[in-house]
Amino acid sequence: MTIRHKLLSSLLSITLLTSAAPAMALDANSQAAPAAAGVPSISASLISSPTVEAQVTRGQFISSIIRASGLNLDNIRFIKAPDVRDVAPDVSPEDSYASDLVIAGHYGVVKSGEPFRPEDPVTRSEAALMAVNALNARVGSLPITLEYLIFDDEEEIGKENLDSVQYACKLGLFKAQKLFRPGEPLTSTDQATLLLAFNKAIDSATDKDGVTWNLSGDGKSITLNWGEKPTGGYSIKIVSIKKDGEKLNVTYSLKSPGPGDIVTQAITYPRDTAAVPSDNVPVNEIILTKAGENPGTAFHIGLGTYTEGGIEYRMDASPFIENGRALVPVRYLALALGVPEDGIAWSSSSSTVTMVKEGATIVLATGGSIMYVNDKPVQMETAPVLLQGRVYLPARYMCRGIGLYCRVE
Repeated sequence: MTIRHKLLSSLLSITLLTSAAPAMALDANSQAAPAAAGVPSISASLISSPTVEAQVTRGQFISSIIRASGLNLDNIRFIKAPDVRDVAPDVSPEDSYASDLVIAGHYGVVKSGEPFRPEDPVTRSEAALMAVNALNARVGSLPITLEYLIFDDEEEIGKENLDSVQYACKLGLFKAQKLFRPGEPLTSTDQATLLLAFNKAIDSATDKDGVTWNLSGDGKSITLNWGEKPTGGYSIKIVSIKKDGEKLNVTYSLKSPGPGDIVTQAITYPRDTAAVPSDNVPVNEIILTKAGENPGTAFHIGLGTYTEGGIEYRMDASPFIENGRALVPVRYLALALGVPEDGIAWSSSSSTVTMVKEGATIVLATGGSIMYVNDKPVQMETAPVLLQGRVYLPARYMCRGIGLYCRVE
């Protein structure tokens, strides 16, 4: 072997030994595996660490929730352009979440004038409050179960956040568990679950015509909103509102300006409000139906339900046939024809039913074959029947009294 080869061999040995040295360092609990003869042995201790899930910052969360809500300032005119520093003095207009924070401040999703701490992790209770505020600004109150959720860490949640946490859990924004863990940072998985339920809640309050509903906090009235319109001349009207247990069925009509109509050249927000029938059963589902989409009402012999506008309603009485005539429960027939619940009155002393609808007053007496419409007598071929506390009558007489068409098949 030449001197040059020997020198290269020595250098190569040094390099191999130097490179292997760190890898052969063992901790107190590791053992080197026996090496085969003539083969260098390299051992290492593998230490696994638990995966830490990404936390969501307050800045990231406010952007996500505002964009999911659809809230914006597009058609709001300001004398002075909004500045994010008026909402949060510790946020710069150049920050990626600045415009979303301005919207959040305008709609009360966050308090204005306080440091926002955008880089801090958002806690679970903070996320619940912001999400609920955004929902209220977008669609108003949603029907939820009245069941009170009990948390073992209720004191930690605090009285000021308890309502929003309860509401958020009932809507599925968070899983309702014994421990809410209010002070823990919101994880990316938590946020994904929250946004999915958040979007579902908004969709449940919006129909294909862009009509949204807003149930009052006491559940006594409902408002339908048709969104933002470019001019006047647009209107929405609640045609009928009926309650079936926990379901509230609302039928509405829409009107748009026609060619040649003179309308105000200003942005408008059509809406209409109506009282919710009171029966001491809280509303848990709201169904919106546009008038004319599913026309007609149908009663079926022997069935304890009837359909109106494609929606099925329950009855505590069933239509039946007597002497070749189909007799229908007067109360449910009246409701189906648009007579309000408080427009139906039964007098046990005179055995009469009085119904009032938009100026028409109808009076029926069991055992008599004359119906009075606005005090004018209308002769019927059969008398109303009183059976098990319910008054029955052929449908066509009621329809005539109100001015509607009836067909018996």
